[in-house]
Amino acid sequence: MPSYKGHLVGGVVTYILMIKLLTWMGIVHSVSIMHHCILLTATLLGSLFPDIDIQSKGQRLLYMAMAFMVPLSFFYHKSIFLGLSLLCLILVVIPHRTLTHSLWFIVLTPTVITLAYMHTHPHLIRTIPVSICILFISGALNHRLLDVGFKRFFSKR
Repeated sequence: MPSYKGHLVGGVVTYILMIKLLTWMGIVHSVSIMHHCILLTATLLGSLFPDIDIQSKGQRLLYMAMAFMVPLSFFYHKSIFLGLSLLCLILVVIPHRTLTHSLWFIVLTPTVITLAYMHTHPHLIRTIPVSICILFISGALNHRLLDVGFKRFFSKR
């Protein structure tokens, strides 16, 4: 079970592999420095996300990011604000390695947020939120893999 630093290193490795895969698949095209920063941040947040239910330095880093994102989403779009706020409240009361380490939660949460965002902003290019969602999920799945190993990766917990 790595520390938050180990999960961040795993997130960087995941980002490099996934950006190559997404470029090869044609989902991500010529990426600017700013886009790389956004996608890397999404991957790193995903790599820390499953440990949001324990008090750690990784949790503090993730909550600092959420402290920036939640108020910003209030001015940007109210439904995203409500979703992120509800997610933060739920994560405070759950025990460690239950909900946040389950495969369905890791995949479903960012997917629902992304679909809600794309539904409320149909005029935007869809590859950007989709690539952010894919990289966030990849980072979170890498976190689970680093925590439990290959054998137990697909188990129910």
